[in-house]
Amino acid sequence: MVRPTATARKRTHRQEAAAGPELQGQAATPHQLLTREEAAEFLNIKPQTLAVWHTTRRYKLPVVKVGRSVRYRMADLVRFIESRIVGAA
Repeated sequence: MVRPTATARKRTHRQEAAAGPELQGQAATPHQLLTREEAAEFLNIKPQTLAVWHTTRRYKLPVVKVGRSVRYRMADLVRFIESRIVGAA
């Protein structure tokens, strides 16, 4: 049996969230729907911040309504992050 290294065992919850769902045992697909809490964790912000952005339309971050629930597509979150990159490339 192969044991994980000490470095691998010391990964924090925040590091796993920043790395995306792949580290959490899920394969990320562009059409994957995330809850507000999961999307906030992916963006490393609070769920309330996403709720404010949605109600005030501060950013063009589309949501998918499923009944009364709000979901975010992984592709939209990645596109949002890429649109926020500042600096020379």
